[in-house]
Amino acid sequence: MDIEQQSWLKDLPDVISPGQFAEASGISLSTIAYWRHKGTGPRFMKINRMVRYRKCDLIEFFNSKLCTSNAEADSL
Repeated sequence: MDIEQQSWLKDLPDVISPGQFAEASGISLSTIAYWRHKGTGPRFMKINRMVRYRKCDLIEFFNSKLCTSNAEADSL
């Protein structure tokens, strides 16, 4: 299934908070914060102290994680 058709992504507004991302995806807020800290997660915007994610960046991030084999997944 195309990542853009995933219901949790399809129904999101164009810009969301980390809490909305966590709630919609089922990924813990601490994991999202860790990804942001390490630079391994989706691109984000920071305006003063406010962090936001664009839906297009979430789609790009999850598309980049698609694999066809375990060997390919291990290399990510």
